[in-house]
Amino acid sequence: MKEKMYRTLLSINDIRDAVIDVCIPAWNPGKAVSLPAASLPEEITPHVGMCLFAQVNIGAEKASDLRFAEFEPAGEIDENDGLA
Repeated sequence: MKEKMYRTLLSINDIRDAVIDVCIPAWNPGKAVSLPAASLPEEITPHVGMCLFAQVNIGAEKASDLRFAEFEPAGEIDENDGLA
């Protein structure tokens, strides 16, 4: 049975060699997950602190069971948007 994928926010914590460490608050906010940098589309240039949306099976029990698809930039946070 295929696990349901959800549009989920990811934040990039670290980039080293060809690996990107991301935090997935909807899955486990205290644990970083490593992704191959090649899994991101070419038009996305990742940097530490960047937020992305992706389809993720957040029902996975282990990081090794997580699957990712359809990455897109989340946009920059506007600290002057009046929401704070």
